Amino acid sequence: MAKNTKTNNGPGQLVIRVNVGGPDVSDWTGNTWQADREYVTGSWGCLDAATTDILTTTEAIACVEDVNILQSMRQGERLRYRFDLPNGTYTVRLLFAEIYWTSSDAEKQAVRVQGKTVLNHFNIFDDAGKNTEYEKTVIAKVTRGRLDIECIGQSLPMHSGARISAIEVTGVGRTAQKTKTKPKRATAQGPYNVVLVSLDTLRRDHVHAYGHPKELSPVMDGLARDGVLFDNCVVNCGWTLPQHITLVTGAYPIKHGLIYLDRARRLDGRFTTLAEVFQEAGYMTFGFGNQNGYGGGWEYGFERGMRHYTTVFPYNNMMELTPEAIGSSLRAAAGTPFFLYLHTNDTHEPFAASGPFGSMWGGSYINKYEGEVSYVDHHLGAIFEELAKLDVLDRTLIVVTSDHGSEFAEHGFYEKKLNLYDEIARVPLIMSLPGVLPKQARIPGLCQTCDIAPTILDVCSLPIPKSVDGQSLLPRIRGKGKRGWPIAFAHTHHEKWYNYEHFSARTERFKFIRCAPFNKRPERMKGNSGERFRRLLEVAQIKSGYCRELYDLEADPGEQENIIASAPGIAAVLERQLNQWITRCRYKPSETGMMRRA
Repeated sequence: MAKNTKTNNGPGQLVIRVNVGGPDVSDWTGNTWQADREYVTGSWGCLDAATTDILTTTEAIACVEDVNILQSMRQGERLRYRFDLPNGTYTVRLLFAEIYWTSSDAEKQAVRVQGKTVLNHFNIFDDAGKNTEYEKTVIAKVTRGRLDIECIGQSLPMHSGARISAIEVTGVGRTAQKTKTKPKRATAQGPYNVVLVSLDTLRRDHVHAYGHPKELSPVMDGLARDGVLFDNCVVNCGWTLPQHITLVTGAYPIKHGLIYLDRARRLDGRFTTLAEVFQEAGYMTFGFGNQNGYGGGWEYGFERGMRHYTTVFPYNNMMELTPEAIGSSLRAAAGTPFFLYLHTNDTHEPFAASGPFGSMWGGSYINKYEGEVSYVDHHLGAIFEELAKLDVLDRTLIVVTSDHGSEFAEHGFYEKKLNLYDEIARVPLIMSLPGVLPKQARIPGLCQTCDIAPTILDVCSLPIPKSVDGQSLLPRIRGKGKRGWPIAFAHTHHEKWYNYEHFSARTERFKFIRCAPFNKRPERMKGNSGERFRRLLEVAQIKSGYCRELYDLEADPGEQENIIASAPGIAAVLERQLNQWITRCRYKPSETGMMRRA
């Protein structure tokens, strides 16, 4: 523990004082403020490399003259400190300083203590009453042996801004331990590493293990032989951003709210990401994204909880660059358990796989897509080889899935993720962890994207946040759970170009779909949008301005015959359950514009 710690048996009068970015100094009271340093297990320190500029001020910061302080961070950059402490209650003093910028244009940042935001869009000039110093004191509880403090830049800097200059942590007493009986859960022993891979736009039926006649995916097929394949995994949304936020949080899209094409905002602090849980548990956390921000953009909060995060990879042909980058990052983990999130856009149109893959299955549109599947599969194998070189493959939970499928004219159109038919809604889900998960297991029954996060945490024996809507699949994997969800819901909202809101409610046999066009006469829209609505108005039942469809998935897996007229009772039951789900999620659906039709 730190040299000025009074006791190791409990919080007591434990005091740690850190001179952020500077050397050991003493203030006028005789208290020592310790020099900044990297985090060391069992003690304290900075979790991030010191990449920002170090400046020096003669201002009296934390009652200390001539203290070196850290320059403010650019948007998305972060500075994190971890203190390994006895469980208990602590007073945390955060001291800030500004030496150049003395106007309300000063850069802003957010500050979190134990994952809770204590300052947001903090501007020292305004918040300190046009002063150059500011102090924030909070009470924090330590229940897992760690105290985490995080500063996140929220604006683009010009010179400087709100900079943390010192941290003081003082113990005030032990937290009473509650005695309670925990519900029995199927759990595995850890710690295990985790690699979560999302292959954008990968159709379930184009993985050989799911029945595609061509061997497009030998690596994924091998993963399924060594692990668990979920036979009926369905999406909670039909496009990329909501699906990926659901993937990393386990929350329904209409709850987390990141469902719009053009209303960019960060994930609300009420929702916890997988990376945040793993970081709290002491894992190294890594994220690899690309120029498709919908699958990993900083602006949405995908980097939350990540020790190392990058989106520098190109929109296409990313996978060939990842094995070396991932191997280099994991070598830096040096034996520490890790969580790694990878989103690649390569299986998303335009299909232009590099090397031999682009034309290996032929020259048609679908052949090129098949080439993309083989391309990502091949380089996925190269990533696994890197894990093997590092001798961590056998202790790594690997999860491979997709955010949605793609249209190949099953309902008359190509490419777009603008329906909730099964070419979009069913996705692959394969998991493998030698010695923990069974081999060659095929799990029947409905599961959903929102189930992936809690399953990963359950396998790793980590707590599942309250904000998760999904269920762990581990009991079903071990044959101890029910067959699956009796009903699953999905939602898609497109306020740009296509102007509609879609909902679906499905059981294993039936699927009900309801569409609310925003336009009075959507069939008159130009281009592809109008064409799609002209087709929909031909096949759907129009009631109260909504387009309704019902399909028998056993008799009609291609969803070609709308049976709502002959089975109105089934449709009514599914729609009632859908409406109840929407109400439980506290979501207000958009109104249909077709109510205004003459």
